[in-house]
Amino acid sequence: MQRLFHKYSQLMRVAWLILVEYRGETFFYMFGSFVTPLVTLAVWLAVSGEGTVGGYGQADFIRYFLAAMFVMRLTISWDVWELDAQIREGTFSSYLVRPFNPIHWRIAENLVYKLFYLVLMVLAWGISWIFLPVIRLELTGLQWGGAIISVVFAAAIRYLFGYCIGLLAFWTNRSVALFTLIDGIGYFLRGLIAPLALLPPFVRTIAEISPFYWMLGFPVDLLTRPWSEIDVVRGFMFQSVWLVLCLLMYAGLWRRGLKKYGAAGG
Repeated sequence: MQRLFHKYSQLMRVAWLILVEYRGETFFYMFGSFVTPLVTLAVWLAVSGEGTVGGYGQADFIRYFLAAMFVMRLTISWDVWELDAQIREGTFSSYLVRPFNPIHWRIAENLVYKLFYLVLMVLAWGISWIFLPVIRLELTGLQWGGAIISVVFAAAIRYLFGYCIGLLAFWTNRSVALFTLIDGIGYFLRGLIAPLALLPPFVRTIAEISPFYWMLGFPVDLLTRPWSEIDVVRGFMFQSVWLVLCLLMYAGLWRRGLKKYGAAGG
C-alpha cells in the first residue's frame, strides 16, 4: 500500500503539471460541460412557468439541474478517446513497459482533474449558497454522507464502463463511435434531459436496469429529493452490483485484449 501510495502521488503530480500547463484547454473543457445542463434547465423553467410539472416547480428544477451539473463534472470520463488513440497508434506500448498497470495512470489523472473541479465548484456553490436560497440543500449529516458515497460509486461505475469500451480498441477502431452512441442514449437514461420521475414508466424501468441512472441520476436524487421518496438501500445495491460487473468486465477485456494487442514502432 505504501508503494502504491507513492506511485499515485508521483502520477498525480505529473497530471497536475499537465493540467496547469494546459489551463486554457482545461477551462474551455469545463465550461463546455456546463452548457447541456444549463440549456436543459432553461427549457424546463420555460415549460413549468409558474406551475409544476410532475411535482417539480421552478425551484426543484434549479436544484436538480445544478446538482446534475455538479455530479456530472465529478463522474465524467474521457478515457475512451485516450485508449482508442494509444492502442490504434501503438503508443500504448510505452505504458505496458512501465512497472504498474496502465489503468493506474488514467485513474491518477482522473483524480487530479476531478479534485480540481471539486474545489472550484464547492467554492462557487458556497458563495451562491449565501445569496441564492433556492439552491440550498436541506440534508442531514447522514444524508450528506450517503450522497457523497453515491457520487463516488457513480464515478467508479462510469469510469470503468467507459474504460471497458475504450479497451474494445484492441479489436476495433470504432470504439469511440460506439461510445458516442451509448453515451447519447445515456443522456436520457442518466437523468440529464429530465428527472427520472418525469419519464414514462417503461423508460424509467430501462434506466434503472441499465447502469446509466446509477452513474448520475441516483446521486442527484439523493441530493435534491426527500429521501422518503427514494428506495435508498435498493439504490446502493444496484450501484454495488454494477460496480462489480464493471470490474469483472474490465478484468476479462484486459486479459484478452493484451493477447490481441500488437504494435510496431510508436
